[in-house]
Amino acid sequence: MANTIVAAILPAGWTSHVIKLYQGDTLLNTGGDSLTAGSNNTTRYTATVTENVTGDVYAEIENSSGTRRAAFMIFDMVDDTGTYVCEEHRQNTRKANVVQWLGTAAATPTVAGVPEVDITHLGGVAQSATDLKAFADNCYDPSLNRVKTDMIYTNAAVNDSSATTTSFVSTITILPDDAIKDLLISFTSGALIGQTKPIQSYNTTTDLITVSEAFTEAPGDGDTFDIIRIHVHPVTQIAQAVWDAAATALTTVGSIGKWILDKLDVVVSTRSSHTAANVRTEMDANSSKLASIETDTQDIQTRLPAALTGDGMMMSDTLYVNGTGQSNGDINLKIDSRASQTSVDDLPTNSELATAIADALTATVADSVPADGSRPSIASGVYLLTQMLTEFAISGTTLTVYKPDGTTALMTFTLSDATNPTALTRAT
Repeated sequence: MANTIVAAILPAGWTSHVIKLYQGDTLLNTGGDSLTAGSNNTTRYTATVTENVTGDVYAEIENSSGTRRAAFMIFDMVDDTGTYVCEEHRQNTRKANVVQWLGTAAATPTVAGVPEVDITHLGGVAQSATDLKAFADNCYDPSLNRVKTDMIYTNAAVNDSSATTTSFVSTITILPDDAIKDLLISFTSGALIGQTKPIQSYNTTTDLITVSEAFTEAPGDGDTFDIIRIHVHPVTQIAQAVWDAAATALTTVGSIGKWILDKLDVVVSTRSSHTAANVRTEMDANSSKLASIETDTQDIQTRLPAALTGDGMMMSDTLYVNGTGQSNGDINLKIDSRASQTSVDDLPTNSELATAIADALTATVADSVPADGSRPSIASGVYLLTQMLTEFAISGTTLTVYKPDGTTALMTFTLSDATNPTALTRAT
């Protein structure tokens, strides 16, 4: 039976803790072994491991609740051979040689004391210079200073000084139309760095990329981006697909459309036995005004025929003015009182009409004539003709018409000939 002692320097008061030994995920000492504090040094603990344990071991210190409080490695442990220590004690532990790499002395430190590292070995296996170059070329992009990934379809830049939030010309070339449709475009530089949107279309002739959802602002000319190999659908396509699934699967058991249709059938079928009488009963029960409406309608149907004349016209009671009842005498007085009114809105008498006509004919017309090319009023036309017949003078081809004072020019005309005129044209 094994009887291996493990010692550790730990805080005082950890006597309720246990030590558990692991190799990989396998617990070597089931349940762990209790720690015992030293008699003279209460921070030095020992535990007796009764299981057979050999090789490199990972140790954990846990409290009574199972919480890990400390952890360390024990190297080259041999079953039932002695005491193995950790923390401040370094007996029987493996020391790391930080002076050598792969058994060879490290190169002289070059920058800030950092030693040179031989990168010709990957995973402990020597690599040729050709393999290393191929690895670097395929896995590292120096222009972007980052490792490449198979998720990146391609990368390019904006080649458009008039880009918008939804479309722009790119430096992508030699791709067929919509080759990158529904993939993701993610900016790697500029104001939009990190923003990612679905691609709606790509035009191979113009290299124009259009996205399904607008960016927060238009990208700058020269901003770089990645095309990511993730096929997505914009919200509009998803909504249309949901609608199509609901509308075209009305007979498919388990579909949304069939479920909605079944619910509608249940609702409609529960109303299929209702008769007109049932409907009337419900309406009467839900509205006390229906009976009053019916009574008023019947009253109107009775009264309308009595108010119609023989030619279908509606008779009107003229004894009511503005909704107020009037006697025959009052109405006659109102009509008679209008006969003596002279305001514009009243009906004039014959005498008033004769006076108004006489005043209009005997009034003095205004001392003005219409402008050349304008039609005259009756009064201005009479004034124009009167002055042409009574006050004018001819000089050469100019005929001047004067006002009634005989000296002030009213208008002028131009004759077609100074000796034998055959026409005249108004000049002023």
